[in-house]
Amino acid sequence: MFTDAQRDAAGWCLTNRWGHELRLPSLVALHGRPTRFATLGTRFQAKPRKVLGSNKTEIMARLLRSLACPIFVIDTRRDGVGAQSSWSPREWASQVPDLLGDAQPYDYMHLPILAPSIDLLQAYRGHQLGGWQVFRDGYDAGLATAGVRVAQAFVEAAVQRGGLAVLLCAEPYCARFDEMAQDLQDTLCCHRFHLARRVALALQREHPGMAVDRVDLDADAFAAAVLAGRDYEPATRRLEPAAVDMPQ
Repeated sequence: MFTDAQRDAAGWCLTNRWGHELRLPSLVALHGRPTRFATLGTRFQAKPRKVLGSNKTEIMARLLRSLACPIFVIDTRRDGVGAQSSWSPREWASQVPDLLGDAQPYDYMHLPILAPSIDLLQAYRGHQLGGWQVFRDGYDAGLATAGVRVAQAFVEAAVQRGGLAVLLCAEPYCARFDEMAQDLQDTLCCHRFHLARRVALALQREHPGMAVDRVDLDADAFAAAVLAGRDYEPATRRLEPAAVDMPQ
């Protein structure tokens, strides 16, 4: 697990607690193009087998293939699995790349350094915090700058390859989150959107004037587009320094 990243003349140097290093390229001029990275939730509202004749893992692979670019999936969950041990490294590190094939560069990295703490998650799930805003603030306070640098390094490396880093967690993207009732917001909020804001701020701090776009991948919207016979166009949001922290 990488716990820090530092930029030097050769690019990014990521380190773990053993002192091992991973070298990644850093960002250079994009000639006015925005820096883009994505978010993705594993929760489906629809039943893929009923609407597309495929299982959920196949739908996710088809979604990623539709992006037609190299993909870094960055798992930002604490334990790396979903309900009933679904969406584990078996899916993301083995089945998805097998379905994508060799033509599309792909890698999966579990980075619990980007996840909420166990104590914060337990308090939130136990309804002890009083709403998602308190959860967000607690997550922000516990999110180390070193962790943000690690995420930034993967974002920059993906952009340099013409690809996309995808911040992965569980909850779906909600296009009208800010208009939902409080109880629904408390159910559907996800720390990955605030993590995206922290990464965007770090990018803009080091590259003044840089435009940063968050691409919100939505498996249900992808399935609907396939059923309708049209291309899937994920929602894209420009992350300004004063942008709110949750999806709109």
